[in-house]
Amino acid sequence: LSKFDKNSTKNNTVFAEEYRILIDLERLSMSKTVTASQKSIDKQVAMFNSCESDGEIKKEPAEKLKKIYQDSSSAHKACTKNEYKQFRTTSACADIMESQTKLHAGSSKQLRAMSLATKKDCARAYNESDFAYATRMRNKFVTDYSKFLELKEKHSKIVKGLEETKKTCTEVDKDYQSVKEDCDATAELMDSSACKYAFHMKEACNHFADCGPMYYGSWEAAKKSAEELVKGIPEHWELTSKTVCLLGLLTKEKVEKIDIDNCDNCKSGHCDELDFDYLESKFPPESECKVPKVFPCNKAYYVKEYGHLPKGVERECLPCEGISLATKGNATKGNATKKAK
Repeated sequence: LSKFDKNSTKNNTVFAEEYRILIDLERLSMSKTVTASQKSIDKQVAMFNSCESDGEIKKEPAEKLKKIYQDSSSAHKACTKNEYKQFRTTSACADIMESQTKLHAGSSKQLRAMSLATKKDCARAYNESDFAYATRMRNKFVTDYSKFLELKEKHSKIVKGLEETKKTCTEVDKDYQSVKEDCDATAELMDSSACKYAFHMKEACNHFADCGPMYYGSWEAAKKSAEELVKGIPEHWELTSKTVCLLGLLTKEKVEKIDIDNCDNCKSGHCDELDFDYLESKFPPESECKVPKVFPCNKAYYVKEYGHLPKGVERECLPCEGISLATKGNATKGNATKKAK
């Protein structure tokens, strides 16, 4: 201020320029402090967002497996209906086979009984003449042969029917076994994909559950540190703005009191502001992540996927053996932040 010359505008301009350089350096220092503080906060937020992004990547295979599981579940329900239809056809075929087998057994028994009766009736009666015996045997042969041909024809039809039914039922059973194998394979794919979906989802949720606690504390510390570092800077920055305004008055030939009052009042619009928005910033919301509660082969899963099986259709659920579905807790908005606090 000793350089100030109230009578020389030229000297005052030089003084104002030199003093403005000092103010600019001071303001640059304050600006760098704010920027460094902002970077420290942003770094924690960026690391949290990166952690969340990694979690989303971990969810991708889970979502693909979920789609496979859902498609397999729908396919299994449709396949089960077809299997039940084939099962009923096979069962009906088995009943027909059983009936015709019994009929065949009865027909065979009749043929054997006739053979035994013929041998028994061929015995010669006491005092029966040769002519009488020969005549009786001839008549008996004619009669028995006629009955035999009748039984044989009937038995042949039964044998033919049994063979045709057996051939038909063999194809029916083959079709049924093919459908059943397809349904079993579909059920196995459904169970395995449901299990893997739950497992991968658990891995992703555990990852999400770590993100908030891992970076929220550091973010709070960075924010608190920033608040300490910039304490007083807003007032000091405002003071430098007023000073710059006053320095500008030194270069004028004539200055009124109102001009000085305006420099002291930042509401007049001459003061520029330093950005302190980060002081109001909030920690980003955490991602939603839930591990499926329905997975092979707990009660809810069994009811959902196997509770609709009709009578005669049997299936074994493939459990999630060797896979732990224990989690660190569902990651929900605010949950990890509370844990960190």
